[in-house]
Amino acid sequence: FPSGDSVLSSPIIDGNGIIYFGSTAGYFYALYPNGSLKWKFRTYQEVYSSAAIDNDNTIYFASENTLYSIGNIPPSPVRLAEIISDNGFVSLEWELPVDDGGAEILNFNVYRNTTDNETELIATIPSSETSFNDTDVVNGVEYSYWISAVNREGESELAGPFNAIPRGPPLSPLNISVDSGPAYLNISWDEPLSDGGYPIECYRIYREENGIYLLLGESNETYFVDVWANPGVNYSYYVAAVNEYGEGYSSSTFWGMSIGAPPPPDIVGIERFDGALYLDWSMSLSGLDEYRITEVRIYRNGSLHAEISSDRTSFNDTGLVNGVNYTYRFSFVNIVGEGDLSREFTMFPAWYPTPPLNLSAWANRTQVSLSWNLPDDDRGSPVTLYRVYRRTGDANWTLLKETDRLSWIDTDVEPGSTYEYGIDCVNDIGPSQLSDPIMITIPTGNPPAHPVLNSVSLTDEGYIDLKWDHPGASGIIFRIYRSESPDSGFVEIGHTDRTEYVDGYNLILNRTYYYYVTASNEFGESQPSNVRSIFIPSSFSQVAHPDGGEKELPIYVIVILAAVILMAVVSIIIFVISIRRRSDKSRTEPFSVPSSVTSTESELSLEQEIFGEELSSERSAVLSDDMDNGPQINEGNDTE
Repeated sequence: FPSGDSVLSSPIIDGNGIIYFGSTAGYFYALYPNGSLKWKFRTYQEVYSSAAIDNDNTIYFASENTLYSIGNIPPSPVRLAEIISDNGFVSLEWELPVDDGGAEILNFNVYRNTTDNETELIATIPSSETSFNDTDVVNGVEYSYWISAVNREGESELAGPFNAIPRGPPLSPLNISVDSGPAYLNISWDEPLSDGGYPIECYRIYREENGIYLLLGESNETYFVDVWANPGVNYSYYVAAVNEYGEGYSSSTFWGMSIGAPPPPDIVGIERFDGALYLDWSMSLSGLDEYRITEVRIYRNGSLHAEISSDRTSFNDTGLVNGVNYTYRFSFVNIVGEGDLSREFTMFPAWYPTPPLNLSAWANRTQVSLSWNLPDDDRGSPVTLYRVYRRTGDANWTLLKETDRLSWIDTDVEPGSTYEYGIDCVNDIGPSQLSDPIMITIPTGNPPAHPVLNSVSLTDEGYIDLKWDHPGASGIIFRIYRSESPDSGFVEIGHTDRTEYVDGYNLILNRTYYYYVTASNEFGESQPSNVRSIFIPSSFSQVAHPDGGEKELPIYVIVILAAVILMAVVSIIIFVISIRRRSDKSRTEPFSVPSSVTSTESELSLEQEIFGEELSSERSAVLSDDMDNGPQINEGNDTE
């Protein structure tokens, strides 16, 4: 064995036949029994002495000024037994090293690289195993492997490279895109990252039908045209590549729709403004732009009103009349044509109403009566609510009341205080501005004493006449209240500055009415007077109906009319009987009437002869009724 210089020491041999010696070239060697180099150790100094070895195979030797101790060394390289590659894996199997380096083998290291990557450790295998299956591979890519054995002294030299190319079906196509056209879909894609180790022969395109993906066609290119797609129908697809191994992995599913006439828009909302309507819409099938909308058409009241670009989803229709209904429909247009019209949507423009008008106030020491008129313009939406505000001095306005009437009474007042009132009105758009405010001071005096209602009577013209005493104060207005119940339901029916009032409002026969009167001045309204009542009988001949209500006929009028009709019938019958008697007299004796009997008595006798005494009784009763039936006035009881 060439040592590079003189060998001045004797060699030693261990139990495995390994030969150890040093040389003056500055190296210490270990040789296999066949004389080949197992390893060498550089000392950088001449070695003169022979080495020694202990029971654990540790070697001791000395150089010029250094003592060395060398234990066991790494094992020899492994030997590859077999390498197999197939779809998605590379399998390696090896034999144990010829020499374990004098120490037990702990594990094996497997290294790998590709043409694009550096070599890296991919697995550490226990010493009890001598194989490894690499599944982290891509078909069609060539891989190189190295294997080493490790003991406590270190790692052996790498055995390899061992090369393999796994082969299998191709990976899935990439970057699918769909281009929609009239009644067709153009599908395109990119080649897969790996062809699986075999050239790609074709691509297969699948389309879903009734929940099942069926083969639609094959293509030798990276595109396919689906000419069987129905316009407007949304289809689901996937694509797979095919090589010698078989069909590869499928792409992710994707959707496509051939262009047809677009569906109608959905109206999202309409906002109302003063003389304008702001309209919003959207696609019926959200998220799809395959229809390639080029234009939006707006129809108003049945006629085409506007054509706008497809990038807009709103339209402000101005110049409208508040409160007038406008009906809209929309459609989309693309290269195929105009789609169906949307559903109708009707709305009227409106805005905040103008303030209420003519706010007025009247006060006494306990309350303020407010009244106002409708606003000039409700701006197209009816006013539904009035709001009453009040303040004192420069304080903020305070909301007191919400009402749907044109008047309200504020009873939360203090005599001598000054209040300012304002009104606004509300429609379904919102509130108006505040009306012109009005200020009023609450008087500090007392209301007058209550009057005494003296009489309530029925006039010949069908009116009810009320009279009362004056309480004696000046500036008094009397307010008249009426009800059909003595205890509740009284409503003011009029007012006057006199002590007499004639009521002719909605009077009905056969009904009792109750009245009281109050006196009012600038300080308030008095307590009610005593209550008086009056009954209007059904037999009364006339009753006032100033509002055009129906008038009921008294019973005695009906009886008289019936009697007159009956007498006319009787007279006709008497005349007929007289003719017959005269005819009979001409055949017998002449008939004569005593001169003392009047014609009336004669007619009465004939009536009695025909109808008997009962008829005369009825006529007497009618006459009696005519004399007795007249207005029945019930003065009622006085109630203070």
